[in-house]
Amino acid sequence: MRQIRLCIGIASIVLIPLHAGAVTPAAGETKRGAFEITFTERSPLTNRKDLAARLGEKTPGEDYKLDEAPFGVFVPEDYDPARPHGILVYVGYKDAPACPENWKPLFQKTHTIYLSYTKHHENAAIQIGRVIDGVFNMKKLYNIDEQRIYSMGWHGEGVLMGAHCGDIFLKPIYIEPSGWRAVQMPNNRITRAEVPKPSGAPFGMAKSHRHVVISRSDQKELTTAVQKGLSQEGLTSTLIVVEAEEVHFSNVTAEWLEKSFEYLDAAPVTLPKPVAAKQAPTTAPATKAAGAPSDAARQLSAAKSYIAAKRYDLARTKLKAIVDQYPNDPAAKEAKTLLEQIKNEK
Repeated sequence: MRQIRLCIGIASIVLIPLHAGAVTPAAGETKRGAFEITFTERSPLTNRKDLAARLGEKTPGEDYKLDEAPFGVFVPEDYDPARPHGILVYVGYKDAPACPENWKPLFQKTHTIYLSYTKHHENAAIQIGRVIDGVFNMKKLYNIDEQRIYSMGWHGEGVLMGAHCGDIFLKPIYIEPSGWRAVQMPNNRITRAEVPKPSGAPFGMAKSHRHVVISRSDQKELTTAVQKGLSQEGLTSTLIVVEAEEVHFSNVTAEWLEKSFEYLDAAPVTLPKPVAAKQAPTTAPATKAAGAPSDAARQLSAAKSYIAAKRYDLARTKLKAIVDQYPNDPAAKEAKTLLEQIKNEK
C-alpha cells in the first residue's frame, strides 16, 4: 500500500464555475447541476492525531491543505432542500475532475449527490481525510440523508473508507479492493496485505453494514480471494463481476452503480451516535450570514420532512441528534416536542 502520511482551517467556501463566464451564485442560493467548490474548513474527525489512529498509522505523517484543489460536485437539477438526498463520495487512483455523464440520470432518479476531490494524492490518508472533510461541509449546504452516504474507491482507498470509516461511509462500494490480511488463492498464490487492519468503533459499525465489490472478469479470482478475506473479518458483501477492460470510474456504468445501490439500500444501516465536535481555536469567530439557518435548524427541517413522509424512524434519529448536539439551541426545544408527539408512531 502507498505510505499513509496526512491544519485546521477557518471556515470559508468558494464556488468555481466549470465554464468560463458562468455566474457565481448569490449568497444563500442552492447550487445545482455540475460545478466545483472549494472548502477550507476541516472536519473535527480529521485532526491529525485522530485520523492517524483511525487509519492505522504507526506515526502521524504530513498534514494537508484542504483548499489545494476544489471538489467536483453534481447535484440533481430537481434538488429540493425539503427532501433528504443521498451522497456518493468517490476516491480513485488518479484525478477525478467531474461526475461521469452516464451517472447523472441515475443520480436524478435516486436523488443522489456526487462528490469527489479533483486532485489525486499518492498519500492514501490525505485522500481519505479530504473526502471526510468534503462530506462534513456538504452537510452544511445540502439536506443529506444520513442513511445514504455511499463511498466508492479503488484498491486500498476503497477499503479505508468502508472498513476504517464505517461510522462515516455507511454504504461502501469497492472496485477491485485490497485487504489487510493475506489470503490464499486456488492456485496457491498468496494475496498481499496492503492496508492496516481496522479496529475500534468505526470497524464495528462497518460489520453491521452491507458492502459491494466490483471486479473485472479477468480479475475475479484475485478479487474473490480478497472478498473472502473481508468476509472472514466480518464484512458482508456481494460481488458484481463485469465484462470490461477498465473499471476506472468513468467506465463504471450506471447499471453497475444501480445494482450496488439496490443491494446496499435493501438493508437498514446503523447510524453513529452523535459526538460533540472538538473545535480548534481560531483568531476570530466565523461570521454567519444574516438570516442563515443554524445547523440545528437545518436538521430540524429535515426531521420535519421525515415526519411528513411518515418516516418516523429517521425523524427520531435526526431529532435525538439535535437534542444531543445542540441542547442550547431553540431547535432542541422543538425537537423534544416533536419526539414526544411521534413517540408512538411506527
